[in-house]
Amino acid sequence: MNNPPTSHFSVPPTEALRVDAGFDLSTLDPGATPGWHHGRKAAEKSMARRGRDLSDLQERLFAHGRTGGERSVLLVLQGMDTAGKGGIVRHVIGMVDPQGVDHAAFAAPTAEELAHDFLWRIRRRTPRPGMLGVFDRSHYEDVLIARVDDLVPRATWEARYDQINEFEAELAASGTTIVKVAMFVSLDEQKERLRKRLERPDKHWKYDPSDLAGRAQWPAYQEAYQAVLDRTSTAAAPWYVVPADHKWYSRLVVTELVLDAFRSLDLDWPTASYDVAEQLALLERS
Repeated sequence: MNNPPTSHFSVPPTEALRVDAGFDLSTLDPGATPGWHHGRKAAEKSMARRGRDLSDLQERLFAHGRTGGERSVLLVLQGMDTAGKGGIVRHVIGMVDPQGVDHAAFAAPTAEELAHDFLWRIRRRTPRPGMLGVFDRSHYEDVLIARVDDLVPRATWEARYDQINEFEAELAASGTTIVKVAMFVSLDEQKERLRKRLERPDKHWKYDPSDLAGRAQWPAYQEAYQAVLDRTSTAAAPWYVVPADHKWYSRLVVTELVLDAFRSLDLDWPTASYDVAEQLALLERS
């Protein structure tokens, strides 16, 4: 059997997964693989090839940052427990040079962070020029868990949607290309992944009894995510919804989405600020 064509996707993830007006989360099939019809093995081969391209373009961005460039890329990962955010960091971001990555995992805010506006801690971790930033959970926790668990008054979290849009528009205008990925697993798949964590001693550290509370609040979280997708998918920072029951698929499409973001920068290698021929001559005489 021949390998799938170089294009791989029948519909690119930037089109197949982008949230547009009227998107209905309740119709999503977490076990689907939109735009990909070649199976797991072909996906893994494709991801390896794409990984080499991603590594090359990420190095170019890093080089530009070291030579005065102002561009950066930010990957925002959101999803319920076990959706696979950590796997994306390990298997997708793990394909690039770690010195060019700014990774931030946002847990419950500290006392210091709570003393400031909810975006204060987020602004402090936005990627520097030349960097690929990764938010493993993000400012969206403040309109998800804060809403579902009633941590702040409704008027407070309602106002945050517009504040988030303004923040992301400013970030994009300053030179950061934003890729927002919302990952969704089914209740059955989440249960299986949680069971595996409990059955394997080497995975016990990944399990948190509070994960069961999230399952009990599943409808409320689906409603909260729908509001996020409706109100914060913008031209400057659109959302991409990734069905995540198949880890190989979610890793493949996130690779493709990040790769597309790097390609949109259209970066070549930075031009030397010195006379290369002169430096070669001096090197030979040294």
